[in-house]
Amino acid sequence: MSSQHDPAPAEVTPEQPGLRAQSNSFFAAALTVGVIGAVSAAVGGALCPVCVVAAPALLGAGAYKRWRAARSRTP
Repeated sequence: MSSQHDPAPAEVTPEQPGLRAQSNSFFAAALTVGVIGAVSAAVGGALCPVCVVAAPALLGAGAYKRWRAARSRTP
């Protein structure tokens, strides 16, 4: 039996279930790029400019996807 006051089911888009997994892969990629940059700086004495830009960008993208995943679970 349905009532007018029953809450509507949350809309789920096809991408929402995988957002958390995508955010984890962005975090892993950022960690990998960061480690490569740190090792190249320690060994070679110079830091790769791509590493300086890519690691924070990947961290930000992963954090945004994690935020979207958490937001999509709450009604």
